[in-house]
Amino acid sequence: MRRQQQDKQRYDTMMMKSHPKRPSAPNPRDSDYGTDELSSDTMKRMPRYVVNARRAARRGRRNDNSGHSSSYAGSSSDQGNSEAILAPWLKIGDRKIEDLSSVTLDDEVLSFGHFMSLTDDEKASRNMIRSTLQELAQSIWPTSTVKIYGSFAYGLSLPNSDIDVVIEDCATPLSDTFNQFVHHITQNGYENLGTLDGSGADAFIKARHLKSNLIANVTLTASKSPVRSSVSVIKQQLQTYPAAASVIMVIRTVLSQCNLNDVPSGGLSSFSVIIMLLYLCQLRGDPNVPAGVLLKDFLQVFGNEFDIKTNSVALSNTIPAEPTPKVHVNAQLSICDPLDPDNNIADTCAKYTQIRSMLRYCHMALAKWDVNAGDAVFRGRTPLSTIIAHKALWPRLNKFQVGIPLPHVSK
Repeated sequence: MRRQQQDKQRYDTMMMKSHPKRPSAPNPRDSDYGTDELSSDTMKRMPRYVVNARRAARRGRRNDNSGHSSSYAGSSSDQGNSEAILAPWLKIGDRKIEDLSSVTLDDEVLSFGHFMSLTDDEKASRNMIRSTLQELAQSIWPTSTVKIYGSFAYGLSLPNSDIDVVIEDCATPLSDTFNQFVHHITQNGYENLGTLDGSGADAFIKARHLKSNLIANVTLTASKSPVRSSVSVIKQQLQTYPAAASVIMVIRTVLSQCNLNDVPSGGLSSFSVIIMLLYLCQLRGDPNVPAGVLLKDFLQVFGNEFDIKTNSVALSNTIPAEPTPKVHVNAQLSICDPLDPDNNIADTCAKYTQIRSMLRYCHMALAKWDVNAGDAVFRGRTPLSTIIAHKALWPRLNKFQVGIPLPHVSK
């Protein structure tokens, strides 16, 4: 995404220096990006995204990875197609491709949330992991139980997300049997990616399920774990603010594509993103806020306005909520655990400066789309495509029989 913008800026600067009166750039929406032969010098002056689109149009075949045409509208295979797909999460239906004015950010965010939601098969794979861990755990601790928490329990899991589980009521001390459990699961379809043996009452293992390639973060405790208590709290808030789930999907995807979501390396956890978004919803106090408005509000607040030196992110019992003075004064970013405000769930986040810059950039990109939606440089793209790189998302479209319909849009 940033590379494309840099290419465009270099192209514009070069053309303005070379010509007193700047010629119009190739329009990616004219015919099929043009299929005439061009000289190598002319091709070098074109932005990369135009060159790639011309090549795709000249080949006259669909994208190899997805079975669909170029991700930009207007390619030759889209002409006359009443169900042209602009982005893997968005299908125009029987409207003309050129009618981008009807593609609103609200619609796109909701479509993206639906597109990235787990399919029945993906849910079944995660439930199978829970079942196998239950059997393996009870073979060592007969009274133990396995419970799911985290994004999958909230219904906010991305297709590539880990699954978080807790095994309760394990025997004390765990140090006597934990290694036996680790050996047991590695002999039954799991790969050990790392362990942490605690004080004897708690332990942790990160394991990959070899058949599904999913990663399970398994916490073991000799007693009951409080993590399941947060599930009902989050689900209740998500019901209060219906647009929140799709916006969370967008934000998590943006952070993931920028490698800013890896907690061990200082990234922002998915639980932190959820609390930040719900905190913003409570500050605004409007349960019916549109998804697009909520997304831009999040990017503006946490990209420009929120003062991490004086404030904490904390859910409130009063609506609209009031800003919370900073609780964890020594932390770079303070996000209070809904069940234990003294626990900072963002304590390991060391990349908030980069995260804030990325959110600021995304807000600017969406604002620029609002202003320049009719300009040639933006034609053939969609609002959400300005902040989400969708090349790697096209294969996911194969999991659906048709493109994702655009919700709540009148023709």
